[in-house]
Amino acid sequence: REAIQAVIREGHPRFFLGSDSAPHVRATKETRVACAGVYTQPFLAAYLADAFDRLGCLDRLRAFACENGRKFFGLPAATEDRVRLVEREFQVPDIVNDVVPFRAGETLKYTIEFL
Repeated sequence: REAIQAVIREGHPRFFLGSDSAPHVRATKETRVACAGVYTQPFLAAYLADAFDRLGCLDRLRAFACENGRKFFGLPAATEDRVRLVEREFQVPDIVNDVVPFRAGETLKYTIEFL
């Protein structure tokens, strides 16, 4: 974990966001043989901003989430911003459409606004 955090703090260009959200309904998560994974998708940018801020490298978030992957795969750069990160507390809901999101009930320091 510490090695990954160090690479993130450095802003290494070969490290970038990859997401695989797991929106299994609560009934399939809270059983003897539960489905694996966590539901992150609707709040992923806020989770990342919170983590990068705690690591002291919020300035590296844009490259990690938006630029490094495109460069690695030879894709063109985005031509316009689609979201804006806002420093405003946000409480992760306890449940979203019968799915319990990652860090449910916790308060994050950031949220996003769609442009």
